[in-house]
Amino acid sequence: MEMAQFWASRAEYNSATDQYEIKGVMPPDEDHPYVDNSVYTNVIASYSIFFAKHAECQCGSSMTGDVPETWLDIARKIKIPFDVERNYHPEFDGYQPGETIKQADVVLLGFPLMYVTDPVVRQNDLDIYENVTRVDGPAMTWSMHAIGHLESGDEARGAAMLNRSFQPYLIEPFKVWNEAQNHKGAFNFITGMGGFLQSILFGYAGLRLTVEKLTANPILPPGITNFTLQGMDYLGCSFNINIQTSTVDINWISGSSCDSLDVVPDQVKEMEFKSYSAGRMTFPRGPFTIKRKTPSNCPLPDANNNLNSAAPSSNLNLNFLLTTFVASKALLTNLVSWE
Repeated sequence: MEMAQFWASRAEYNSATDQYEIKGVMPPDEDHPYVDNSVYTNVIASYSIFFAKHAECQCGSSMTGDVPETWLDIARKIKIPFDVERNYHPEFDGYQPGETIKQADVVLLGFPLMYVTDPVVRQNDLDIYENVTRVDGPAMTWSMHAIGHLESGDEARGAAMLNRSFQPYLIEPFKVWNEAQNHKGAFNFITGMGGFLQSILFGYAGLRLTVEKLTANPILPPGITNFTLQGMDYLGCSFNINIQTSTVDINWISGSSCDSLDVVPDQVKEMEFKSYSAGRMTFPRGPFTIKRKTPSNCPLPDANNNLNSAAPSSNLNLNFLLTTFVASKALLTNLVSWE
């Protein structure tokens, strides 16, 4: 609720455009401080307000307080910079194509925010900013590009970005991560390590978390015959996911809540597939879904049709908050192993 209150206090109404603007911010790109209408910041602000409304449903207004309608109006009408002619998202008001940036910024709209769903816009954002990101920028930038290319099906570029995310940043002989190349910046750079792990969890495993389901679209990194995500926790159920050349194995570990979940591979018709609540299951490698048997009583607010954005292809997907939370837990507790 405090996040929503903060962003509502920072928004300024522009009567000429009937939009709300947030001015004078530092976006993820640290080379451009004090910009107006950072596209990343404004999406985050809108998400924060809508998520407060979701929390009100989950917890009750007696615990969270009521979310004022004026806040929701800000979330719906916040300015999201978009260049219709070039079909991409400028980083902020006044950004010029070709202008150098320090690190991942707009590409974060695709993941972890899951805001951009149009594949053409997503690819344009990746291509435009990949070409203008500083070579000496921080390691975690290229992990986000790896996830983006893998999501779009370009495994070659995804693998290239994965290698770029760690090879120039490792310090021998113990392979300690460095913030920047050539032994510059912070040592033992955990952010870079986290980016690498996210490229495995959300790039190659293809995990995406929403209120109602956990989806995956697993592929194998080059030269790897299988890898395992150990100790995954979802809605009170713990399980391992082993991804092999032609199959996926899911091994339920513990949790009474496993009985409330279904597993459905995309290649198998749902009515023909036996859902397992315990034990082990194997099915052909490909996209699959682990979902609630009973839908949530508090779906996330649907702002897709209300967000005042110049980009008709964009999608306000509040599920990014859940992805952020599960990512943090996964990076701290899960072990990724491969052969």
